[in-house]
Amino acid sequence: MNRKLTLTEIQKVSLEILCKVDSFCREHGIRYSLTYGTLLGAVRHKGFIPWDDDIDIMMPRPDYERFLSTFKGDNEVRLISEYQSYITFSRVCDIKSTFCETLLPYAPQKLTSKTGVWIDIFPVDGVESDIKTFKEKVDFINHYCSLQLQRRWGCPSLTLRKGYMYLLKLLYRKIKYIASPVYKINNAIRNCRKPYTFENADYVSQIVCGKIYDREIFKKEIFDDYVEVTFEGHNFKAVSCWDEVLRATYGDYMEMPSKENRIQHSVNHTFFYWK
Repeated sequence: MNRKLTLTEIQKVSLEILCKVDSFCREHGIRYSLTYGTLLGAVRHKGFIPWDDDIDIMMPRPDYERFLSTFKGDNEVRLISEYQSYITFSRVCDIKSTFCETLLPYAPQKLTSKTGVWIDIFPVDGVESDIKTFKEKVDFINHYCSLQLQRRWGCPSLTLRKGYMYLLKLLYRKIKYIASPVYKINNAIRNCRKPYTFENADYVSQIVCGKIYDREIFKKEIFDDYVEVTFEGHNFKAVSCWDEVLRATYGDYMEMPSKENRIQHSVNHTFFYWK
């Protein structure tokens, strides 16, 4: 029986993936920055937030697209891009030593066990400077991200279990599933961001994963300058205005959350095992 990875082991494998991605980006002149909990961990803990089990980086859209077209992976890791999956960002996944099992409703059964531990790569796109228009785009993308989640649940089978309300909910999900093929959802999200390309915009934001906050809009110039930050004994790239980014996302980011909010992301639905 395959042994489940501990939190420390998940962190170790994901760090190895990050080192590979970092080396590739430096070699090919691709801009990236640690982001979200990984950036917070680097600043506050010099490494992983103790209960965190994933790594996040972000790239300006032009660099992100170049990464997708040039990073080929090897016999240890592979790239899963937004163009070949249900997610609207990309991942670099371990394929040598680990695999995962994801419980419904987070993914259909057919997607389980195909990849191991991963790191997430988020594109940063140009956005409107007008907050009202930006919020409308956020609502639009969140709607389609909700449809994405419906697709990832898989096509439900209709049964009379738990009565008519349960049946109606399943019928609604089935209609959404049939009416929203994944390519249409992804195309709708891509078309939404087209009017404001990264190159032509004054402001940028990470707008593709459905967890968007209107305070996370930054001037494009934040991606002009980078610094080295220490993470688990290694140096990685971060935007030089990392303090501004962290305060926009977390507020007083140096304050530790309460114990009940120190939650491992995948603990309830995604499980990693050694091959």
